[in-house]
Amino acid sequence: MPAGKPGSYDISVVVRGVWLGTTAPGTTYEYLPFLAAFRTNTNTVCANGGTLITLQTRALTGTGPFRCRFGDMYAPAAMSTSGAKSDVGGTDAYDTLSCLSPVLPYESTTLAINVGGADISEAVAIEIVQSPTVLFAEPLAI
Repeated sequence: MPAGKPGSYDISVVVRGVWLGTTAPGTTYEYLPFLAAFRTNTNTVCANGGTLITLQTRALTGTGPFRCRFGDMYAPAAMSTSGAKSDVGGTDAYDTLSCLSPVLPYESTTLAINVGGADISEAVAIEIVQSPTVLFAEPLAI
């Protein structure tokens, strides 16, 4: 089956021009896109949101919109470099996406790259930490 748009499809089997059958009524197979591996600059984000996340992956094939998925929450992602050579060696081209983490009410969640409404990467675990609370501050000089 050639790559196509992710979704559910009925499948017919044809061998040498002879139709052998199709999926049972109501049964569909789901096409899933290639799952890309990626590196991230952090595995910890602030619960209050606003942590800059940088994701580096192999050349993306989708045209967007690009998003970071944090569990069931999404944040827009911007492509900052496209098709550059990896800074960790090798000859494969890579893309760099950046996004800001949203406010996250959990202690941990997963992070994945989402393009055009479909995840194109496996989800990786990230830890969510609370912002520190400043209880006292004293000026060193007036």
